[in-house]
Amino acid sequence: MQTKSLLIILLTFMLCLSAKLSHAQSAEMLYNKGLDFYNQGEYESAIDAFNKALNMNPRYEDAYFSRALSHYYLGQYDLSVTDNDSVISIDPKDADAWYNRGLAYRKQGNYTAAISDYTTVLRLDPNYKDAYYSRGLAHYYQGTYDDALKDYTSALVLDPQSADTYYNRGLTYYKQLNYESAITDFSSAISLKDHYANAYYNRALSYYKLEKYSLAINDFTADLEVKADDVDAYVYRGLSNRKLGNIDQAIDDYTSAIIYDPNDAIAYNNRGAAYYKQGNKDLCIADWKKATDLGDTTAKQSLKDYYNIDY
Repeated sequence: MQTKSLLIILLTFMLCLSAKLSHAQSAEMLYNKGLDFYNQGEYESAIDAFNKALNMNPRYEDAYFSRALSHYYLGQYDLSVTDNDSVISIDPKDADAWYNRGLAYRKQGNYTAAISDYTTVLRLDPNYKDAYYSRGLAHYYQGTYDDALKDYTSALVLDPQSADTYYNRGLTYYKQLNYESAITDFSSAISLKDHYANAYYNRALSYYKLEKYSLAINDFTADLEVKADDVDAYVYRGLSNRKLGNIDQAIDDYTSAIIYDPNDAIAYNNRGAAYYKQGNKDLCIADWKKATDLGDTTAKQSLKDYYNIDY
């Protein structure tokens, strides 16, 4: 009788264990299905599969982690934060979860929280270069430029071939009006990444600020070879040409800007000023009136100052 009871207990245990294993395998199958959707960029379907996996196993850390990423790529940052909270509660040493939550906080504009999370990542893994880079971005957007520079420099120690890190450090130097250092970093970014339009554009702006207009024109042209519809590049190349006395080229640039954006008041105002320089009164007045219609107060004042026109 005792042997029979033991057998029943053992059989019951085996059945329960088998059920649990089957349950876990089902959760894993759903999770893997979710990963397939995730890798195909089908994030909503991935979330649905991860939901089902978590219904079967509420402690499924990887499912929370992957669902957090899916929410992130759908722009659902609140939900991404919540899922990363769950990962961290299960494994407080998961540096990737802290990093991903920091990314979501940064997208929300919560830079203080993002910086705190990136700092935790670096405490867990001092060689986590992306955390230095992302913390640098958060400091940049927060306006704490010195701290941003430190983080970008630390990131470059770990990855000296990162064009984007040089580029963003260059932007930070530009914000600090350190145009020479900005140019050096933009040049490094350009040397590491082909057709880096934004780096050409911002190096051109730096040259413009230093009154190196020929160099600025070269870089605005390089930017436009990649992004032919970059209205700001046309406007600034026009300004650079005007500074060099190339009035016809300046007018061509402002006209190109207007073609791509017919509501660009600054382009009309600047083209009007170029026409004024040429002595072309009618075209000057027409452009300044158009700029005024678009809300440019400088053009309105110029009409009054130069032609005694109240418009």
